[in-house]
Amino acid sequence: AAQDNQGNIAVGYNHVRDDKEPSIYYSGRLASEPAGAFRDEAVLVTGTGVQRAFGFRWGDYSGLIVDPVDDCTFWQTGQYYTQESEDFSEFTWLTRIGKFKFAECTAGQRALITGVVTNAANGAGIAAATVTASPYSRSTNSSGSYGELAVVPGTYSVTASARGYLSQTVQASVTNGATTTLNFSLTPIPVFDNPVVALSSESCGVNGAPDPGETVSVTIGLQNTGAIPTQNLFATLLSGNGVTNPGPPQNYGIVPVGGSPVTRTFTFTVAPTVVCGAPITLTLQLQDGTQNVGAVAITLTTGKLKIAFAESFDREQKGNLPPRWFRNSANIEGLQDVTREWRVSAARSQSQPKSLFSPDPNLVGQNEVRTPVFRVTSQNAKLSFRNWYEFETTFLRNRLYDGSLLEIKIGDGSWQDILASGAIFESGGYDGRLDACCSNPLQGRLGWSGRSGINQTSEFITSSLRLPPSLAGQFVQFRFRVGTDIGGFREGQYIDDFVVTDGAVCACGL
Repeated sequence: AAQDNQGNIAVGYNHVRDDKEPSIYYSGRLASEPAGAFRDEAVLVTGTGVQRAFGFRWGDYSGLIVDPVDDCTFWQTGQYYTQESEDFSEFTWLTRIGKFKFAECTAGQRALITGVVTNAANGAGIAAATVTASPYSRSTNSSGSYGELAVVPGTYSVTASARGYLSQTVQASVTNGATTTLNFSLTPIPVFDNPVVALSSESCGVNGAPDPGETVSVTIGLQNTGAIPTQNLFATLLSGNGVTNPGPPQNYGIVPVGGSPVTRTFTFTVAPTVVCGAPITLTLQLQDGTQNVGAVAITLTTGKLKIAFAESFDREQKGNLPPRWFRNSANIEGLQDVTREWRVSAARSQSQPKSLFSPDPNLVGQNEVRTPVFRVTSQNAKLSFRNWYEFETTFLRNRLYDGSLLEIKIGDGSWQDILASGAIFESGGYDGRLDACCSNPLQGRLGWSGRSGINQTSEFITSSLRLPPSLAGQFVQFRFRVGTDIGGFREGQYIDDFVVTDGAVCACGL
């Protein structure tokens, strides 16, 4: 459903019955017409074929949206079959895109903002800059032009921004049918992010980490990813956030754009009040001549982490499991199904050459893999692992058909979901609740589903959890469970670099 600028509502849908193949229809009503009573439906396309396979996937590629140019025209897309596509294969559905509008709708008022974004230092156009008059925005082309930004008449704060430049904001009042020209001239600046940090000296025992009460030296490399080189860059390490007695400012001098990192060494003392294992933050205030270039923050963890358990899966033969790991699988009848079992695989891995893998078959069932039992001694234990997965969902991921989850067993207790134990995901947590439609044994549970990467691109992500303090002194065991339904299949899940840290040890003995 969608609504035009006058409040008229339209709906798009498939129409199907025993004697009618799936066809794409639409209907709607004016804002002035009685609620709940739509006009006669209209046909976007008449289907002549049907989908004969069973997949729970119809409607993934459907949508309805209003054209922002006139705020009257509705654009609709939907799925249908012809007899030819039905004969070609079981899943050869087609997509139709069409448009319609209410005759009574008049185009919404519009004003245009146009102009260019240039470099204040040389007048050259800036490509890929963004011009925003919230909620509207456009990007510039290679010559710095952002074309025509269509907006509703009114008063806006219009901002031009680009990486390596100071943003610029102007106020503009625009009227219906008028074109307003706004040109922007942005000042180039150096930009520093992702500094390279190395610990170069320690006053207490050498453990490769800053410790509470310890005086340390760190080498910090700064790389300029902005639009202009520095002329005489100074960096000052500030006190606070665990840093005391910082040394003098360091001169980085000229730092070219896109060059190698320029390194300087800073000395400071870690505040003795910092708890071993807690983070400290180094803040570098940057000054290039008279220009304040901002600050860079660097987080370091005090102490050397203790490892309670770790497994990289690289020493085992493909198809096997590491020593003392256990696996189990079952199909819809509850019988063991070895084809779906967890196993060591070389198909994908974060740390070469292998990882732990579970398939995602198109059969109802579940499979699990358990770690060995081990002891946790600290109240600050954490779990992290690299996580790649691709499980069956709808295209829009509004229904999660297949998926996996993580459980924990504490002492002689029962298995429970990792979140029920009091653990908290710090990154790479569950995607949502597994669908109850299609006989997945894990239906209704929170879990991982879809694809693991950003924007649903399958890639290894880091899943990390802060484990509950109550684990201190307890024996624990973890297990991954994969549940699948009667529908389609995907590649499955890979787990790599499974590590449980158990607090930290510091060398200064505070």
